[in-house]
Amino acid sequence: NGEEMTEDEWKQHYAKCLALELTGNAILEHNAKNELIRDDNFIWFLNAAEVDVEFTFPKTAKTNTWQLVFDTSQEWPKEQKHIDPSQPIIVRARSTALLMQENSAHH
Repeated sequence: NGEEMTEDEWKQHYAKCLALELTGNAILEHNAKNELIRDDNFIWFLNAAEVDVEFTFPKTAKTNTWQLVFDTSQEWPKEQKHIDPSQPIIVRARSTALLMQENSAHH
């Protein structure tokens, strides 16, 4: 549903899918030159279930533009594939998909 998981949801024995939002522009560490470390933002969808799963993007990601880095249920992308975050994304059974926010680094 695009919301953060509750404590009870983490404890469900049958939960076989997960989405992680990795925000590289929220890193609070500095490099050797004392510059704030920045990286791209990613959303990683993991589906260990035996059925396809529909994921909703988190609210924080719906205003951004995303591109598919890879989807293990498909051939490696030969060209950039843009993903509309206002629509759910289907992740095939027993597969994973990684999306990168366009123009996210150093913002």
